[in-house]
Amino acid sequence: MFSFVLSLIVLSAMFTFISSAAFLIRSIKLRGREGMMYPFWIIILIIAILPLRFHVPAITDHFSYTDTAGITASNNISGQVEYSDANTTQDKSSSPIENKALTVKNLIVMKLRRMAAASAEYADDAAGVLFILWLAGALFSVASTVLKHVKTHRLMRCHSSVCQDKRILQTFECLQEKMHLRRKVEVRMFDIDLLSSPCTGGILKPILYISQNCTGLDSRKLECVLTHELTHIKRFDTASRLFCFLVVCVHWFNPTSYRVQSTFIEDCELSCDYSVIRGYGTGISPMYMEAIIDLAQHCSENCKSVFREKVSGGLFLNQPSGMTFLKRRYANMKNFKKDYPTVALIALFTVISAIGSMLALSSCSAIDTNTLGTAIKLSPPVDIMVRAYYDLDSEDYITPEMVDGITSVRLEAKTLSTGQTAVHFTVNGDNRFTSPLPTLAKVNYMEQLIMPGIGKYADTAPDDKIAGRFAAYYCIKDINNEELTQSDKNVMLADIPDLEKYGCVYMLDPFSTEREINKLTEHLGAAGLLEPWILSSTEFDASSFGYFENLETVEFVGLSPSEYNFPDNVSVYVTDE
Repeated sequence: MFSFVLSLIVLSAMFTFISSAAFLIRSIKLRGREGMMYPFWIIILIIAILPLRFHVPAITDHFSYTDTAGITASNNISGQVEYSDANTTQDKSSSPIENKALTVKNLIVMKLRRMAAASAEYADDAAGVLFILWLAGALFSVASTVLKHVKTHRLMRCHSSVCQDKRILQTFECLQEKMHLRRKVEVRMFDIDLLSSPCTGGILKPILYISQNCTGLDSRKLECVLTHELTHIKRFDTASRLFCFLVVCVHWFNPTSYRVQSTFIEDCELSCDYSVIRGYGTGISPMYMEAIIDLAQHCSENCKSVFREKVSGGLFLNQPSGMTFLKRRYANMKNFKKDYPTVALIALFTVISAIGSMLALSSCSAIDTNTLGTAIKLSPPVDIMVRAYYDLDSEDYITPEMVDGITSVRLEAKTLSTGQTAVHFTVNGDNRFTSPLPTLAKVNYMEQLIMPGIGKYADTAPDDKIAGRFAAYYCIKDINNEELTQSDKNVMLADIPDLEKYGCVYMLDPFSTEREINKLTEHLGAAGLLEPWILSSTEFDASSFGYFENLETVEFVGLSPSEYNFPDNVSVYVTDE
């Protein structure tokens, strides 16, 4: 459900963008020649409703961690902090470049990721509500369109009869043969009670409706009017209009769709006028326009006295009303010419629009509630710090509430028995959980991250007792164990007060020798469990701290921060030891 709603939103956004660009091109390059835009509107409508996709790197790939947690900094200039043996605070005004290192773009990216992560919990419910609202609106639009279709069709059939005018029928047959129109077309004439301009209807069984005042037109004008209407039938414009209505029903919530619909109908008429001019030459324009004005004037003067509501717009009628549009039609007739460069430009625009829509849909196709939940991606050391502190496993999400719950962090570089340099964290004043070899480890972190890694290592190691030895280093302390007496519980709580809060923890054997600790460290390294903690240099990538909005104090011991310029409300201390 979420993916469908997201695709619909992306389609609608691209529809708005593409249509706006099309309107701009139409007003600049095609002023006075708007009819040339008609075939391209059809392609734009197809793009608006067809969710084409192909494989491209999804936008969610940008959520994955890079060297700067997805936050770009140039040449390590930002966040360069001078430090000395004594505690010093970060110089926040050392240079304009440092103050501008955290660009607006980076801030927006982090804000969007935090919003995405915060919305993950409610994304499915919100998508369900939006889908119901969209479906209700779409069904209402379809129902109203069908009712209008049926009403108009019934009205036109009831107030028309098979045409008996021999001149009109003879002219029609000649034009049908001239235009190579092989479809069987029924010709009907409106009764005097229904005054409307000539129009067409039907898709599989096309109908040409003729108004009574067409009988008074001279032969040349009659040919122009019939040629216009037969062009609609030959091009299946009624089907195109039905498709346009379908797109409007799908995008009923998008105001752009209604603007596109009205423009599509107008350009359809202008395009048919081009067909008439193309067939009879530009010299026919004044006479052809005179015929159109005569029909429009006759209909306008008499419709109120004869029938209160004339048939106009609708599903079948092809001529929008209004003097403004009549003027535009005449301007298009006069300005008609073959303009291949402009056509090529518009064709290129539609191709680019189609590719852009497919790219947008393909890039967003992998986004779901899981990817939203994992929008916050931290650098490996900071990520493992948060997981250890909050007792998370590898499948758990790091939420904005979690990073906002951390107000102070101390980072200290320490040399391990393996010779590698690792970072030890103190979070909110507590340093027992967040280190490569914690004195206390919470249950999920130990059983879901540490134990499986040791188990896999033990399966391939020569010494198959490694897993057992490792388990011996950490003793589980469970205050809720039913076998414990109240006296035992009191002793455990006295030794480990955290049990009152956590209920169960793994505690490192306090009597472990240095040799045993070194051996345990080697096991962790061989199992690959030390990698997130290991530092490649004394410069620590601090960009992940950009997500910690409630951070107040950060202390670096033996390290220097890079890739991030801490804001003024964060006190930063850097020392050698």
